[in-house]
Amino acid sequence: MKEYEFEGISHYRSPLCRELSGLEFHFVMDNGKEYYAKFSDDSVMWSDVEETSCCSDVYECLKIEDGLYFINSEVSSAPERTGLTLVMDIDNMLVTCVVARMEGKTGRSALYTKTEIVFGALRGLNNSICNERHWFTADLVGKAIQWTYSPYFSIIHTYPSERYYRPILVYYYDDRNEPVVGAVEMAHPIIPWPTDRESPTDWVKIREGIYLLNIIEVSHPELLEEPKKNCLTFVFDLKRMRNYGRAFGYTEGSHAPENYVFSAFGRFIEMEPLKE
Repeated sequence: MKEYEFEGISHYRSPLCRELSGLEFHFVMDNGKEYYAKFSDDSVMWSDVEETSCCSDVYECLKIEDGLYFINSEVSSAPERTGLTLVMDIDNMLVTCVVARMEGKTGRSALYTKTEIVFGALRGLNNSICNERHWFTADLVGKAIQWTYSPYFSIIHTYPSERYYRPILVYYYDDRNEPVVGAVEMAHPIIPWPTDRESPTDWVKIREGIYLLNIIEVSHPELLEEPKKNCLTFVFDLKRMRNYGRAFGYTEGSHAPENYVFSAFGRFIEMEPLKE
């Protein structure tokens, strides 16, 4: 029997959702831009409101709960690599967009990602626009969650501030699904994360118990010889302790482009009070 192959940490990824296929939406963003988006099974056609320009991009969609979708694509018409990730809240007619760009041309800067969060709304059939928005929050400050992405990989996230997060332990598992304790050079170590390794973070509240977390990842010095700064964007469903996310940037070692979606299971961890 052929074994399944999983990209990155996508082992527990939820099935891709096709519920948007055949639907069209009008995005009104707070940066002044408006777009039409028409979805098929695996691609989305974007056009401006004058329909003078358009492009089609492959997308992946994960359903978070009824009326709430995590959509990821890469903008094929952009001059530099540009990832586009949407949290589309159809029930509340709201949308939050994370734009990730690889703007560097040479050297280390070519491995660094810059991101922008743009809030907006979906225009209704009666031409109405909701005045509310998904917005920044500090609800999870002081919390810690262990996220498990596969039978072989798990990590504890701590959230001491709304401005950054800190991973404190990386678990790798052996063939018996037991964590292996040992030195960093072992094949499957448990790796403490240096306490000064925080990653810049934005928190956005989407719905009650559901949050978007956007991270510029700071690499672990024991895991990578050459630093990189990928963008990780998650939606945490803390009602069901599920995590839906996207990794955008370059792979370790070969520096091949990566942009894929994943999922994880989580549990809250009791810890000493976290300090900034």
